[in-house]
Amino acid sequence: MFKKFEKVNLVFLIAMIIIIIVNVIIYLVNRDVAVHKDDLNKANDKIFIIIDPGHGGMDSGAVNQYGENEAPINLEISKYLMAFLDSTGFKVEMTRYDSRGLYNESANTTIREKKNEDLYNRIKIINESKANLVISVHLNAFTQSQYYGAQTFYKNKCEESKLAAEVLQENLRKILDKDNDRVPQSKKDVKVIDDSNTPIVLVECGFVSNAEEGKLLSTPQYQEKVAWAIYAGIIEYFDKVKTNLAQ
Repeated sequence: MFKKFEKVNLVFLIAMIIIIIVNVIIYLVNRDVAVHKDDLNKANDKIFIIIDPGHGGMDSGAVNQYGENEAPINLEISKYLMAFLDSTGFKVEMTRYDSRGLYNESANTTIREKKNEDLYNRIKIINESKANLVISVHLNAFTQSQYYGAQTFYKNKCEESKLAAEVLQENLRKILDKDNDRVPQSKKDVKVIDDSNTPIVLVECGFVSNAEEGKLLSTPQYQEKVAWAIYAGIIEYFDKVKTNLAQ
């Protein structure tokens, strides 16, 4: 009987030791994660990013086959992206936070004048911000429905913009569609890119004109996934920039 009692005590003692060891490991891991996150936040809090959700107001952008407009999808992706960036210490702002365009709706002006006012105000926000990077969020469309895939565009003759576009494109490919063979391209005659004084990447997050991709882009789950891919690219881009500066 005593031997049985001793055996039970031994098993209990071993179990308690295992529980203590596991709890210590969990504590150490959580402590390291917290310290790492604090370090990450401190490293990122000097980096300023502007997110530009394309279109808005009377300018709905492209329309998918279900009648859903581009502008609100751009805004939702941008909100997810802002949340990711904000959670890791980046300073981040958006050119618009709701469905309205950046123009005076009550002014007695033409549609073209309102569109020009919208673009002028976006560029003003971007250039006055002195941000480290601008991400302009859009959706693509084409008359033929077979085309699909996210693609990035960068400011011509801007090496930072080109590097950011390359890194973002690779992350969009890895996270959204490994078969996407689209490559970053320089873009001219797009006012928000041409007139930006800071590195800028225009991200076409996919084709609303493609039935499958258009349907995906209308879902919150995929919008969040797109935002995560852009976020991962931004993290990698600034890691590369910091490495280049250190060399």
